[in-house]
Amino acid sequence: MFAKLKSFIATKTVSAPGESIKLKRQGDAYLNQDRLDDAAEYYRRAISIDPDYFEACVGLGFALSEQKQYGEAEQCLHQALSIDSNNADAHYILGTISKNRNDHASAIEHFTNAIDIRLLFEFAHRDLFDVLFHSGQIDRAREVIERAITVFPESAEFRFYLANLYSHEKEYEKSIACYEKALLMQPDSVASHINLASVLFKAGQYDEAVASYQKALSFEPHAFDAHVGLGAVSEKMGRLHIAIDCYEYAAILKPEDPATQVSLGNVLETNGKMNDAIKCYRRAIELNREYALAHQSLGNLLLSQGESQEAQTCFEEVVRLEPDSPVKHIAAALSGRITDRAPNDYVEKLFDEYADKFDSHLVKTLNYSVPESLAALLKPYHDAAGEKWIILDLGCGTGLFGVAVAPFARRLVGVDLSAKMLEKAGNLNLYHRLEREDLLKMMREEPPSSYDVVSAADVFVYIGILDELVKEAKRLLRSGGIFAFSVESLEALSDAVKLSELPDFQLNVTGRYAHSIRYLTRLARDNGFDVLTTAEAQSRLDKGNSVKGYLTVWQCPLT
Repeated sequence: MFAKLKSFIATKTVSAPGESIKLKRQGDAYLNQDRLDDAAEYYRRAISIDPDYFEACVGLGFALSEQKQYGEAEQCLHQALSIDSNNADAHYILGTISKNRNDHASAIEHFTNAIDIRLLFEFAHRDLFDVLFHSGQIDRAREVIERAITVFPESAEFRFYLANLYSHEKEYEKSIACYEKALLMQPDSVASHINLASVLFKAGQYDEAVASYQKALSFEPHAFDAHVGLGAVSEKMGRLHIAIDCYEYAAILKPEDPATQVSLGNVLETNGKMNDAIKCYRRAIELNREYALAHQSLGNLLLSQGESQEAQTCFEEVVRLEPDSPVKHIAAALSGRITDRAPNDYVEKLFDEYADKFDSHLVKTLNYSVPESLAALLKPYHDAAGEKWIILDLGCGTGLFGVAVAPFARRLVGVDLSAKMLEKAGNLNLYHRLEREDLLKMMREEPPSSYDVVSAADVFVYIGILDELVKEAKRLLRSGGIFAFSVESLEALSDAVKLSELPDFQLNVTGRYAHSIRYLTRLARDNGFDVLTTAEAQSRLDKGNSVKGYLTVWQCPLT
């Protein structure tokens, strides 16, 4: 990386005693041959003859910094700056030392000084941008790279860096345009084609992403990142066989890479090749036992096949590696530990990953009809009321319940933790307001008596203790307002002779909660609700088995 800089440093001399010049030039020759010890020795000898020979000080500082002898290197470079404070090379090398030590403030100062002294110092522009970018100073990084482009207008490299910054900031259109300009200057840049493809993929331009990955592979057929990226976009497009081929070839290129094994396992699993997927996940764990995602992927697949005990072992490994992982919820469920509710990060991650296939999977695979059934229970009360309602849809998801109750609503408000679910709900153009927030927190920020209906379709299956939610629902409802929700039935899961002995709720191995009718009855009574109706219903199918639940409608008394 520093070959050009070494050559530049080695050619600079000023007037000095003849013997010092000879020694410095010999040091330069050794520096260009990467004989760093010999170079340092000759620079020292030159300095011993002429302590003010600052080019020799810079050369010695550079040789020592390349050997990571940073303390002595800094002494030499500061000595050079004491002789000539406007030495850009000394500032630059001090900047690289600070950068390697993660001393961002000092690195920024020295790189800035180097550029101020020598505007055409290409290395300093690049490294100043890099430090600013990776230390999170995005606005300053943008200013630096934009200035670098004005100084070096023909530089494809600097346009590449600016495109990377735009991509990081999710300014995809600007990023794409910048990569395309870089490629006009350097059409054979494999990195630019790959990064452009990645941004096109993120922007949802899948066909264009495929073309860009293929272009990269036309220049470098064995480009690992291009094969992985092409596999990912092919998987997104449902071209599973192509995705499998890409990941398999990537695994040949880097057989030691566990992430490739997990990606291959994921697409094999989607393609129904469960045993092959398990082999991939196990291989990833063999390659890196500390790779939490591999343990989690294996645990998910084993759990789906009924291998609860081994799945629990996998999830416990994830929690060991990442104590705050959302997986701790399902690990608790499998171990029989009691928790009050699923953590927000678990629910958010679950439904963000589920968003794209949520509706079709629920309806077609799980025979899910809770929103429609709950809306049907509400219809008679709407007809009797004679006017449309203001409805709060708790855990609105993609808006399935919103669609079902839209004919009853004059205003529909939804709240959910999953940004991707809310995006789908927003596309329906049914909701007047959508909030990404914890349910209880959002409810507490709403004014009292502001809704005619509060609903929760298939939401309380991720919450054990419902007391505070029910209390807030009561506060938000107007006189005669309705609280409608669904739960999974604890009675249906119990062999207890006396149903009165059942607990309020139970966390199941599915990661969902079931509630007892006794608990619901007490909640209604304690919060002053009248129970209008409670109906048994099928919540969903789980591995082909019916999951029993309750649909219930409560009402605030008229005042």
